Amino acid sequence: MKNEPTKQHYVPQCYLRAFATPDTINNKESLIWIFPKNERKGRLDKIKNVLFAKDLYTLDIGGNKDYSIEKSLENIEAEYTTVYREKISKRLPLSKKDHAVLCIFIGALMQRTLRHKDSVEKFLTEVIEKMEKMDEAHNTKSKIVEDYKKFKQNSHKLGIFNILPDIADVLTKMNLAFMCTDNKSPGYITCDDPCIMFNPDLQWQKFYGYGLAKKSIEMSITISPTTMAVFSWQNLRGYIKTTDSRVQDHNRMVRHHAYKYFLLNTPKTKFIWFSKYPLSLTFMFRVLKHKLGELIFRIKYLWKMRNY
Repeated sequence: MKNEPTKQHYVPQCYLRAFATPDTINNKESLIWIFPKNERKGRLDKIKNVLFAKDLYTLDIGGNKDYSIEKSLENIEAEYTTVYREKISKRLPLSKKDHAVLCIFIGALMQRTLRHKDSVEKFLTEVIEKMEKMDEAHNTKSKIVEDYKKFKQNSHKLGIFNILPDIADVLTKMNLAFMCTDNKSPGYITCDDPCIMFNPDLQWQKFYGYGLAKKSIEMSITISPTTMAVFSWQNLRGYIKTTDSRVQDHNRMVRHHAYKYFLLNTPKTKFIWFSKYPLSLTFMFRVLKHKLGELIFRIKYLWKMRNY
């Protein structure tokens, strides 16, 4: 049917509209600047034409297209829009219901991106390939391989709501703070995977995972050019004014975390966004101290192993 929502955004339009250019932010067809992750030259485009895929959440049931997932996401987006417009944009306290709506919206956003889709499907592909090799080695043909192939087709779509209650539940238990700035140009920027999890205790590790239950975890998402939401287990709550240097350092993390694109309300980018490390003498000292520690460890290890 012509009116069915086949053009489905993996980062919702209601969220992106907050990052529209100042002269179109209140227009029906708002514009936004979109940049490839590693480039400083972007393009101005309509929000409805960015970060979408055809039938991304559409299910094929007996040859018929089912749009239940997309329509359910639209309902979540509508409730979030109300909370953002009436409370967050005005820096007013959230009620328990408002808080729950925000957590549900963010929980869904964490699961619906292309990065998450590709990650889930890559994992299942590797599992299927290993099972096929086992079948080949034993000259068998397992039914479970076909089951996994069918499961893979809708794994991302169905997974959004399968795990959403658990993620939303954890988010509601975490402390919520909004880091605010009055600078709107560019202020905070966003990307095609806007929910960022960071554990400062594990930033030097390459083999440990992270999750929302970790005591030191921080989950952040830029809500608008003037507001960033931070979920944590630390004693951090309410609306807190921050400095422009911290805003731009977070933008560095957003740009680095992007899957393919980052977005903002102006064609101008900043050098710091493309820096691997924060432009901070304190942090640089910590990097050098860590690198020196690694070098000393390797030298000691090689010295001990010299006679083996």
